[in-house]
Order: sequence, then structure tokens, then C-alpha cells
Amino acid sequence: MSQGFPQSEQYDEIDLSELVLNVWDGKWLIAGITIIFVGLGVLAAYVAPTNFSARLEIHKIPRAISVNYDELNLFGFFNVSQDLLLTKLMSKLNNRIIIKNNFEFYKYLDKSNFENDSQYNYELSSLTKDVTIIAPLSDEEYTKDKKAVRRSNHWDMTFEGKYREKFLLVIEKSLEQASASIRQELIDQFNTKINISKLQTKNAIADLDAQISNALTDYDKTTARRLAFLREQAVIARKLDVAKPSEFLSAIDDGSDSPFYMRGYNAIEQEVEHLESRSDKTLFVSELVELEGKRRTLMQDPLLERVQAAFKKSPVFTNVGFAAAEYDVGSIEFEFSNTRMVLIGVSGILGLFAGLFVLMMRNLLRSRKPVPS
Repeated sequence: MSQGFPQSEQYDEIDLSELVLNVWDGKWLIAGITIIFVGLGVLAAYVAPTNFSARLEIHKIPRAISVNYDELNLFGFFNVSQDLLLTKLMSKLNNRIIIKNNFEFYKYLDKSNFENDSQYNYELSSLTKDVTIIAPLSDEEYTKDKKAVRRSNHWDMTFEGKYREKFLLVIEKSLEQASASIRQELIDQFNTKINISKLQTKNAIADLDAQISNALTDYDKTTARRLAFLREQAVIARKLDVAKPSEFLSAIDDGSDSPFYMRGYNAIEQEVEHLESRSDKTLFVSELVELEGKRRTLMQDPLLERVQAAFKKSPVFTNVGFAAAEYDVGSIEFEFSNTRMVLIGVSGILGLFAGLFVLMMRNLLRSRKPVPS
């Protein structure tokens, strides 16, 4: 009886040397299939959108631009500052409406991939919320958190997504539209403030005109009452034949009030004549000087005209060089994930196994012998 393994087990034994030889003989088949898989992996890696993270710094407009508002700000009527423009821009972006509209306009999401409008709008809103707007730390916040990264002079916008070119369009157009909206708001606010100031001036002048008119009316009534009184006293004096104050009455005057007609009709009628001869009554209304001075000041105030002239020279009105902030979309920092290399590597490994499998199947088919009948 022969020594060794049974014959059936010998057939099942794997001959490593034969396996290596078979692999070596089929190396070109394996290499070819692997190359095909790697090629497909490269194609898929570069055709499929790549995940990225992006960050954009948004700064105040530089002093070289803000100097164009100095003349306007000099009056203190309507101030446009670097901080005001930047704050308005970030507030506009923070409400996400402009960004959401641009995500929709540039078809960042394919609407046909969603079952209904509600699902699409939900994903669109979620996408918009992924745009993170980070404010600079205040001095107080920085003092509390010494480990915080200091961003004292700019804001950050960050985003994670797949479609780089569409994202650039969305951000660029959102910033442009927000800036244009701020410019129009400033124009509207300025015009509203001018109109309110003009109305206030008009009302103030109207109030002064009423006060002047009332002062003149009061003078007329006071003068009329005085004339009526003087004429009455003059009549009494003539009836009593009192032409002038009596020396006797003056001598015995004990300080008590004596009748007015005792002054004599000569003096009384002389006062009546003077009152009636006044050609310009405004000269005898004491408060009229102050009232007319205030009215004249309001009428001649050049502030609004000068402010309007300065505003028309500002970038807000001319739109020449207007910017709400300083940023460069072209300098957005992108960080791409390594999914492309991973996909290519996996494709290569799958190609290698596929090549070995095809080789094994080919050798198996070749080694099969017809079963004798």
C-alpha cells in the first residue's frame, strides 16, 4: 500500500508554484483589466463633483475709498462710514434671502432630483444655512477667551459643497446684489431724511409766521384799547377844563392813584396823536425782532443744500467706486477632500481582483476535460 495522501486529496491540493506560474502567464490580462478599472476610476473621480470647503475674508473698505465720504460726514447730517457699510452688508447676507435666491437661480441643486417642491425648498434652505458667517471678535469677547483666533478687522464666510464654479457664482452675485441693495437703501434713507428736514423747516417757519402774526394782532388790540381809553380820558379832561396837570393836585398828592384825565387833555391828546401816527407798527413789537431773526435763520440755512451737493459727489450717488466692503472672490481659499485619490486607489484594487478572477476562470475553462461516455 502506497504511502502519502489519498489520491482524491491530492487533486484538491493547491500547488503554489503552479498558481504563481499561472498568474505570471496571465500578467498582461491582469494588468489590462486593472488599467481599465483605474481608468474608469479616474474618469469617475474627475467627472463626479468633489467635496470642498471654502473661506472668504470680507474687510472694511480701505481708507482710500472711505475718504470720499469725508465731505459728506463733515456736516454730521448723514454719515457713511467703513463700519456702517460693512455692518449693513453682513446683515444683508446674514438674512440669507439673497444667497438662497442665487442658489436657486444658478441651479446649484437639480430640482428634478426631488420628489416635490417642499423637499426641494427644504434642501435649498438647508444648503443656504450651510453658508456660515463669522463676525470678528470684540475686545471683550477676546479678553474672555484667550484661546480664540483673533479676527479684529474682518468677517469670514465659510461653506462646504461640491460644485465649485456654481458656488463662486452664487457668492460673487450675492455680494454684488447685497452691495447694490445697500447703495439703494442709503439713497432712499438720505432722500427721506432730506424730505423730513425740509418738512420740519417748513413747519418751523409756519410756526414762527403764526407767532409773528399773533404778536402783531396783540399789538393792534393793545393799541386799540389804549386809544379808546385815551380818547375817553381826553373827553373827560376837556369837560372839566383840565388842560394840564394841576400843580395843586400834584402838591397834595399823597401817593394814591389819581384819575388819568387829571393829566390834562393836552398830554392825553398828544399821546393819541403819536399812537395814530405810527406808520410801521413792527418797530413797536418788542418780541418781533427775535421771532423774525429765527425765521430768517431757518430761511437762510445752507445746510441742506450743502449736504445734498456733498452727497451727489459721494460714491453712493455716483456709483463710481462704490463698495460696501473689500473682498476678492478670486482669492477664496478652497480645500478639497482626498476622495479622488481614494476612488482611484479602490478602482485599482478592484481591477486587480477582477483580473485575477478572470484569469482563474479562463484557466479553469481551459483545464476542463470532456467527461468520457
